[in-house]
Amino acid sequence: MGIDLNAPNIKEIVTDKGLPFPKGYDRSKYSAAYNGDNKLPTGLIYAIEKKGIFVNLWRAEMAIDDEDYNLAVKLLKEAEKKDPKNPTIYWLHAKNLMMEGLRQDEKATKKKGKLFKKGYEYALKCRELSPEDYNCEMHIGALLGRVMTNAGIWSTLFNAGKVEKAFNNANRLANEGKQHYRYASGNTSIGVSAFALGVMYRLAPHGWFMRLLSPVDGDLDKSIKYNRTYVIQPDG
Repeated sequence: MGIDLNAPNIKEIVTDKGLPFPKGYDRSKYSAAYNGDNKLPTGLIYAIEKKGIFVNLWRAEMAIDDEDYNLAVKLLKEAEKKDPKNPTIYWLHAKNLMMEGLRQDEKATKKKGKLFKKGYEYALKCRELSPEDYNCEMHIGALLGRVMTNAGIWSTLFNAGKVEKAFNNANRLANEGKQHYRYASGNTSIGVSAFALGVMYRLAPHGWFMRLLSPVDGDLDKSIKYNRTYVIQPDG
């Protein structure tokens, strides 16, 4: 599209080209994740530079942010027909289902369980297509975590190790510097994965008896370390 990604009026340029731009997005508020970072959402950059189905994928990501879950499904299904082996399709499906589940009534555990389980399956499909992909791992951890907490304490205890492994993989991949991703919220892969680990280690139970039951031991020092990373590193 021949767009200058560093242009000060990038929002007007992008919308004139028919692409959505996040509401209230002000990149001057975000820290650069690497030298030369234009601080735009990665999905938007892909839509501009790669075109094709990446336009639909960006529109789907924006639909998820706007809580238009049906539109997101429509756009992702269209993309899936054109390129069924594109892993981005499946982590976006996973995110869409997770966000839809989170918007359900607190007592609707059965409906939420179905949404989270289907989202987890999409995240696993993402990993199957692209092992060692940051967004696959991030959404595997997030969706399995939701499946577990929705199912109750015993599911949480016995499956926590899988969540920890996925979040650690996501954080490692983000920090290797090869898989930077900035979401429509402005948050980056480094920040999101660190925040997820910080929350997990804060909420996980701690003590010798609980260590007999759960592979993840609550650790306040680890929680503080990862939360500091989230605050300091990417998003200011």
